[in-house]
Amino acid sequence: MNELIQPTVSVLGYLTLFTQFLIVFLVVLLVLPKKKNGRAGRLYSFFKENALNFAFLAASAAALGSLFLSEIVGFPPCKLCWWQRIFMYPSAIILFIALIKNDKGVVKYVLPLSLIGAGIAVYHYVIQLFPNLLECSEEVAKCSAIQLAQFGYITIPVMSLTAFLLVIVFLLYLLKK
Repeated sequence: MNELIQPTVSVLGYLTLFTQFLIVFLVVLLVLPKKKNGRAGRLYSFFKENALNFAFLAASAAALGSLFLSEIVGFPPCKLCWWQRIFMYPSAIILFIALIKNDKGVVKYVLPLSLIGAGIAVYHYVIQLFPNLLECSEEVAKCSAIQLAQFGYITIPVMSLTAFLLVIVFLLYLLKK
């Protein structure tokens, strides 16, 4: 099993990097003016029509990814990791229910959860960058500990932040008229 851990962690790093590029693309597509029949207009329509599906997939992947890292790989979650989970896990469940009911009004419930979760992820990453500046109480795992680092900056809080941002962007697609 140990021989599978490093390739899997690498795949998670590459998925995070890809997702970060996707977020930039989706934000640009969201804010740029587009012709309805043009390529950008068709892409925008595709993401708008499927935003609820994609938000659910992003939240579910984040929840499953966090469980994989703690339960399979064996990285103990710190206090801030638990707080991020507290905001991501219900989002996946709420988005699943909204998907079944085709309820686009779910934005008012999941957007606050995602914004708070993203804020915690940013704070967690700052603690990792400046461990002497901001202290954390060590219970199971130290919040400033970097258990994995892909491409020199993708740590677990960055993966979490990326997932929260992706959910937020898809929720913005649901809000846009």
